[in-house]
Amino acid sequence: MKTVKQPLIGIAKTAGPAALVIAGLIFSAGQMSAAGHPTPKATSELQEAPIAQSAVGAIHETPLLADDRPDVFAREDTARAALGFTKGAKRSGRHVHDGLQASDYDEISELDAKGQPSSLVQFDTKGDLVAAVRFDIPVSSSGVVSADSATKTARKSLQGVGLASDGNPQTRRDDASGGWAVQWQRTSAGHTVRGDETLVRLGADGRIQSVAAVQHGLAAVPASPLAQADARAVVARQCDAWFSGKGSGYNVGAMDLQWVGPNAAFDGMKLDSESDPYRLAWVVNVVPTGAAADSTRLVTLFVDAGSGAVIGGDVVE
Repeated sequence: MKTVKQPLIGIAKTAGPAALVIAGLIFSAGQMSAAGHPTPKATSELQEAPIAQSAVGAIHETPLLADDRPDVFAREDTARAALGFTKGAKRSGRHVHDGLQASDYDEISELDAKGQPSSLVQFDTKGDLVAAVRFDIPVSSSGVVSADSATKTARKSLQGVGLASDGNPQTRRDDASGGWAVQWQRTSAGHTVRGDETLVRLGADGRIQSVAAVQHGLAAVPASPLAQADARAVVARQCDAWFSGKGSGYNVGAMDLQWVGPNAAFDGMKLDSESDPYRLAWVVNVVPTGAAADSTRLVTLFVDAGSGAVIGGDVVE
């Protein structure tokens, strides 16, 4: 089964202002270039219209009460304190089943005296934080913190909520807010997990504005991973079948080992494979030449490092 930690689109049902904020902050800075790294589906789905999806009954929610689930409310207490979010006049909870994302999560909102949300935190069914955002962002008279200070604050906040913050993140100025975006790319067994990342956004004064995490379940590392030359041979056989004798050719470009999600890019019979765990695979970029280049700029193939099969990829037209 796939375990997906991601900022969940149902969050937009909480409140009008909350919806607008959450739509803008989730991983907008984490988009990968289409030519080199096509955007993973798990991330691109977050950009779709949540209200339209919920309208067709895909999202079902039930109230979550502190007396029934004190463990969830206790986790929210811990997360709120670690992130520096304001304690509200009261709290509201709900459990959400998202049929489109095939996921369930618990959400606790801090509410001000007028009943408006000042912050919310979401946890997956294992109790791990997947998203947090504050809406009562205060105006501060303090100066702008440095990139190094922002990174240290982001790392400390992730440790406080139990999220990994290993390795060196990418820290960059957030032009929209004047603050900072600090992003960790997930790796496992020394290889990048395609599309998995943790993003912390901070205001100019260094206070946490939001946290979002995407994490998929991973299959076991193959006992004897496929050699690069063998992966190249698999790609050559596939591309020969696609391009030979059609006034077209191809050049095999960059290739490296990554964790990827199987998909149905080249086989419509595998539409359900996206629920499978991510697998270690050779990610190979192929540039078509000749007539094929008129309609296709890049073909990316995922070659399973265990079985040697093509388990998906992407096409850039």
